[in-house]
Amino acid sequence: MQNLWSLLVTFPDGLAIVGADGVVRYLNPAWKLPGSSPILSARDAPGQRYTSLFTDSLIDKNLTLADIERHRRDVLQGTEQQFEFGYSDMVGEYLCYFSITATPMMIGRHRSVLLKQRETTALYNAEEQLQRMRNVLNQSKRLLTESQSVIAKLAFDDILLQTHEALYNLVAHDTFALFVLDEARDELRLIVRAETSDVQHYPDTWVIPIGQGVSTTIFETTQGMLINNAHEHPDALFPETSSVKIEHLLGTPLYMNQRKIGLLLLARYRNPPFTQEELELVQVFSSYVSLAMANAQLYAATEQRAHELHLVVQAHVALARESDLNNALRVLVATTAEVFGYSQVGIHLLRDDTLVTAHQVGYTFDIDQISVHQGIIGRTARTGRPILIQDVSTDPDFLGDVSQVMSEICVPLFDQDRVFGVLNVETARTRTLSQNDLHILSLLGAYANIIIERARLYTTMREREQLFQALTENTNDIIIITDGEGDIRYTSPSIERVVGYRADELVSAKIDILLHPDDVQRGYSEIQETLTNSGVIRNFGEFRLLHHNGNWRYVEAVAIGLPDVPAVQGVVINCHDITERKAFTRQLQYKVYHDTLTGLPNRAFMMAQIDKIFERRSAGSNIPFALLFIDLDNFKFINDSLGHLVGDEFLRRITSALPKAWMRARCWRGSVATSLRCCSPTCNRLMKLSKWPSGL
Repeated sequence: MQNLWSLLVTFPDGLAIVGADGVVRYLNPAWKLPGSSPILSARDAPGQRYTSLFTDSLIDKNLTLADIERHRRDVLQGTEQQFEFGYSDMVGEYLCYFSITATPMMIGRHRSVLLKQRETTALYNAEEQLQRMRNVLNQSKRLLTESQSVIAKLAFDDILLQTHEALYNLVAHDTFALFVLDEARDELRLIVRAETSDVQHYPDTWVIPIGQGVSTTIFETTQGMLINNAHEHPDALFPETSSVKIEHLLGTPLYMNQRKIGLLLLARYRNPPFTQEELELVQVFSSYVSLAMANAQLYAATEQRAHELHLVVQAHVALARESDLNNALRVLVATTAEVFGYSQVGIHLLRDDTLVTAHQVGYTFDIDQISVHQGIIGRTARTGRPILIQDVSTDPDFLGDVSQVMSEICVPLFDQDRVFGVLNVETARTRTLSQNDLHILSLLGAYANIIIERARLYTTMREREQLFQALTENTNDIIIITDGEGDIRYTSPSIERVVGYRADELVSAKIDILLHPDDVQRGYSEIQETLTNSGVIRNFGEFRLLHHNGNWRYVEAVAIGLPDVPAVQGVVINCHDITERKAFTRQLQYKVYHDTLTGLPNRAFMMAQIDKIFERRSAGSNIPFALLFIDLDNFKFINDSLGHLVGDEFLRRITSALPKAWMRARCWRGSVATSLRCCSPTCNRLMKLSKWPSGL
């Protein structure tokens, strides 16, 4: 027995022996006592009640002293028991966690309980730390997922909706509010409000002047802050309709391009208050919201530019057909008024110090001429800069009736860096022109410069009998001189910039070294025809020239035969590089006749093809064809319920399912048309099913 007591004293874990009557018989020094225990040391333990080893300072409220007593009785019946608990140490400085194993034993003839106490504080703390790390990891994953869902949105309204949904999953709150900064009025204006209860604390139209209320206090910080018990804050300012009794606020400013644009605000009307961890979470999330809003602004600007480009394409289609200068100016005025919807448009050409009206539409009176020293038009001609006047009544230079005109834009037109005219647009009092209008007209003016320059060139070519009076080495166009056999006698140095060959490499070579194989025969024919009609400028049209790198360059060529001029004795050919222009034209034509979403031909293309088919049939062709319109049922429901992105993808799936051999076109937002031509079995089956006459 003496050996047993010696073993108990030196045992590293806490040991206690409790009799059947619940009285402590023995307690070794390793047993850790709670701070509120009446037992001061192991020496004082014998004779004390079993529950004195635990007292009422248990941390786990689910484990009571009655439970511990019940465990002792169960052990006396022969069942080993194990339970865990925690309490403050004797000093009360920190919390201890323990595992107790209760085992029945016999000491002599007496039933007893052997208690083994093992401290698990380090294990408990490690598990707590691991759980906190797991929570942080899960929270970071949720933050990343929700932030990505916001960034994925491009439309501003979609971003606002997704922001609320994401925050609802990240931080518990009763109210979500989003304010935008009105810089002109120096105030925050509520644009979105979402509350989890039926009680409306914030009105739909709430405005907070900067410098008033806790919301602007948060807005004026750099990264946001939390204000718990905000109703007690000295700057508290709530709407009159609010029924707030206790409110905790958390908010962060929103930025766009490093400039504050608004405030994201969360509110709670009950405890618990917001925590610093929640603030840090919202701060990170707000940075993603700011990025998404910047993306939305860029997307909106891109959409606006696409719309502007579409309008310019329409103007291009109308202008591209004109080669006569006078007609080009007339079409430019008419197209600007019709396509862009401007009520009054005019072009005024500069003649010395006077602007002479070439064409105008929408005016009730004729403007014959204006001095360059008068009016906004004259100021544009003098400065060579576009001018926007949103309210003409504020500009003393305006010459018209201010009671009839609201805004005016003047865009200079250039001919080789020299102002030769002004495109002028005026609107009635019901419409105010903006910077977007100025951008569109400046873009149109730049393109008009190219079209007008081309028209002037064609007009000059028709009016003059001799194109070249002198040749310079520095011309931007290619000048080639050949004899009647196509041998190259001279090329200008600019040929190296266009086709990559040095001028001396091509001398004595045949012209067909540069020409596309399909253009060689026509090229020689043009040379011979030009020599036959010497002294007459001849338009060769378009040719393809071989670049040194193997690519093909497109040029427009004009020529004159000068066989009797000693320095020439052949044909002088002027080639103007139009490769980039053709690429741009093809791109514009593709966008005009194709749907930007599906890549299919659009309604205009389909109607043009149908016209061609009817023209061939009118000419006697009997080739059958069928036209199939596919109108998608419930397409509006798909857009309204699932969103336009899903609707757009649905259209793409439908069109991709149609046979590639069919000519497909998107005619309206929810419909697709296909044309089946030739003697296709599908075409014949459709005719029989519809009982249409086979000759249709």
